[in-house]
Amino acid sequence: MPKKAKYYTRLQAACIGDNPGHIYAIAISHQMPDPTADLTSYLIDLNLGTTPPQFKILISGDKAMFPEYSSCFNCITKMPDGALYVGEDDGFIKYLNGKASVFKFESHVGISNCVYYGGGDTIFFGTSRGEVVQVKNSDFKVMLIASAAKQKSKDASVEAIHGIGPNFIVAVGESGLVSRFRKGTWERVKPPSNAHIFSVWCRSETEIYVGALRGASWRWDGESVWKKLKVDFEHADLNFYFSNITEYQGTMYAGCVEHGVYRLDGDTWVAASKILDERVCNLSVTNAGLIGLGALWGDSGSWLTRFDGTTWTTQQIHVDPG
Repeated sequence: MPKKAKYYTRLQAACIGDNPGHIYAIAISHQMPDPTADLTSYLIDLNLGTTPPQFKILISGDKAMFPEYSSCFNCITKMPDGALYVGEDDGFIKYLNGKASVFKFESHVGISNCVYYGGGDTIFFGTSRGEVVQVKNSDFKVMLIASAAKQKSKDASVEAIHGIGPNFIVAVGESGLVSRFRKGTWERVKPPSNAHIFSVWCRSETEIYVGALRGASWRWDGESVWKKLKVDFEHADLNFYFSNITEYQGTMYAGCVEHGVYRLDGDTWVAASKILDERVCNLSVTNAGLIGLGALWGDSGSWLTRFDGTTWTTQQIHVDPG
């Protein structure tokens, strides 16, 4: 009898749920050593109020929904009307009232890497080819608005996007890409470095945090002053990078690939908890607390970490296609 194939789960992204203790999450089932050869992405409703946590699959990105290819879900946000927007390889999915609708970008736009909702009826997707796509909730019209956020010499992947409401937004990415949206216009900003930038969080229009490779991070005033931050870690090298930055209960936190979660103490990032190890890449603030996800291929990707403001807990969650 042939041995059953082993499937791994990559918990990729999360957002606030509809009920206390619930979150929405993206889970990607895959095999190793080639995770992209045969994967299935899921949108799940995850109940963290049970032991162990229980989940319900809302969307399966299998051949029934995507007959041409195995779709990889990358990011998620929720609108006030309850609609969920999930970024994927060729565009995004809107899920509302149990119905999923697929919207495709033009071929030159690239993969939806990240998403931001800051109020009103508009969300923004950052893509792998240096574009920011504005989606109007009222008529779902997709507009390419970030030609100024593209490198002149080559496409620069937009890795993260965040802002203060719908009128002040910052997009960051490859080759030191920093682009600011205000007064209805995107404009390139001179970066502090040409390093690959992976994360951004706008605490205000004058206090913005940016994280990159080799443990590099900065506090930016939104104009021209960049303050480099320190890291209390002796091996902050190429393998240490700020994959995600967010704010929870007035404190800045960062998910650092292979090195867990750090919190900002003054101008220095310090380890938030010794139990986290390498289990957190992406962080999300939800109604179930601060949620950290493994977001890696293989066994490390299935870790879910939860912080309620006092205690850190961590466990693995598997979504097996059977």
